[in-house]
Amino acid sequence: DALKVGQVVAVEANGEGEGTRLKARAIDVRYQVAGPVQRIDRESNTAVVLGQRVDMSAINDSAEISSLKVGDTIDVSGLRRDDGVIAASRIDRSRPGDPSLLRGTVTAVDETGFTVDGMRVNAPADQRPEGIAVGREVRVIGAPQDGRLRGRRFDVAPTRPFGGRVSRLSLQGYARRARRGGYTVDGVPVSGPPPGTRFEPGERFIMNGTVNRRGVFAPRTLRRSRLRRIRQNRLNNRIRPQDAVPGIRRQNGAPNIRRRAPADVPRRAWRRRQPPRAAPRTAPRPRIRRNAPARRTR
Repeated sequence: DALKVGQVVAVEANGEGEGTRLKARAIDVRYQVAGPVQRIDRESNTAVVLGQRVDMSAINDSAEISSLKVGDTIDVSGLRRDDGVIAASRIDRSRPGDPSLLRGTVTAVDETGFTVDGMRVNAPADQRPEGIAVGREVRVIGAPQDGRLRGRRFDVAPTRPFGGRVSRLSLQGYARRARRGGYTVDGVPVSGPPPGTRFEPGERFIMNGTVNRRGVFAPRTLRRSRLRRIRQNRLNNRIRPQDAVPGIRRQNGAPNIRRRAPADVPRRAWRRRQPPRAAPRTAPRPRIRRNAPARRTR
């Protein structure tokens, strides 16, 4: 009953029968960041929470976004893109004074703390777990203080998804380059795209595959998410009619579109030259005999 549309969840499930129906055993709601809003940019529809840039353009509730102001405490559900920006799918307001939360990849570690996706976390070595290292996915719960996050609770993601209790995995997210080579999707190491496909920057994928003993995910199928198709359809609808080649159609009946870069000069349309029109002929003038005898009239 606590689930809401737009939340990102991690579901551990078992198969039922021979079909594709699954029965959930555990559901974990995963917020990407939670805390006070530091900045809001109305033009780009983005906000900054705990130093993390949040893209709110995919949220349908425009009234909720327009009423958002600096200082409000929010919980952000979404997925982190390859550029580090969080693509929010839902934003919920929380009560002032609630603990802040940050989920991400550790990028630096020292004796006094560590850094998570550009946010400094104050945590001495004797007050944090030993598993925190560069490249590991962590969840930090604490309170913001002087532009930093003072950590109180630290959860290090296991090296194998769901602690190694599952062998098959369905994963959705953005592929990010790992420091040691390869890719990661939502913190899970990925061996690479399936044969015949590739990861493109900024694209959101849904992948199904298996996980080996080392925790590396090997996808067998890959497809782009619905959000990517919606953006592509909007792009196709922006094509100008003059870019269509008349008389040529594809196999599915759609008109063939000749894409043209904005800086290119349109080609000259060659037309069949019409023959010159002849000058209109005037009526012939009557013939007049000069020395004709005069006629007598009665």
